[in-house]
Amino acid sequence: MKNLKTNIIDRLAKNLNEFENFKYEPFILFEKNNFLNPEDYKILVNEIYSFDNFEKIFTGKGEKKYKSINGNNLNNLQNGIFKEFCNFFLSTKFYIWFKKTHLPYFKNKNKKNFYIKKPNSYIFRLINKIVKIFNIPVSFFFTEIEYSSIKNGGFIPPHTDAHNKRLSFVYYLPNNKEKLDVKKREAMGTVFWKPKSSSLNPLKRFNCALLEGIEKEKFYQDYEPFHIATYEENKFVGFIKSDNTWHTVEPFNFDYDRRAIVINVWEAL
Repeated sequence: MKNLKTNIIDRLAKNLNEFENFKYEPFILFEKNNFLNPEDYKILVNEIYSFDNFEKIFTGKGEKKYKSINGNNLNNLQNGIFKEFCNFFLSTKFYIWFKKTHLPYFKNKNKKNFYIKKPNSYIFRLINKIVKIFNIPVSFFFTEIEYSSIKNGGFIPPHTDAHNKRLSFVYYLPNNKEKLDVKKREAMGTVFWKPKSSSLNPLKRFNCALLEGIEKEKFYQDYEPFHIATYEENKFVGFIKSDNTWHTVEPFNFDYDRRAIVINVWEAL
């Protein structure tokens, strides 16, 4: 078994504006290239492309397949680089980094905050129920990690993410067998959107399912890309969720398995 050699905490900026391609408007967005050392990255890619035990699929909404990992099922993973990778992002060390760099941007930043490793445990659900009943000013955060696959013709429709998501990292994992040209890297990237004109009333949705039908058509009429995070090896893109964090993965029409790892920090509501 290979051990993870990268000290991940050293690869995370001490302040968000120190990341590459940092943007404050229309929402906070940032990137990091060469995230893991090359040897770790190569091994991680081989592990991720060997996985086929996806549990969920966006049926009829782009056909993305994915499986979620959190503190409740972490031990079900085979030992390897991916498990070590997950261990870090489920650790208190990562939460301390998140708390320092992200909480200042949140509305309820004066609440007491706690990290929960096992959000589905009976003890936590009981504690959270008591907090809600007595309206105690406390926030609980937990991390989930998913690995995903999108293939030829697949896509992710416009959305801003669920109402209790607070941070999202998308870590790209192109395979080690094929070098992608510029057009393919752009075609499989994550597209971030803004209104075409300041005179338009922005479509603000803090709790947003994937847009469909007439809403989706109108979105593409009124919005335009302001940043495309191209699908590059060993690169992640992150953003702080808000009511206007519109993003998509557009359909691509060539034979490729777009694999990625998504790290999400959630607030337990």
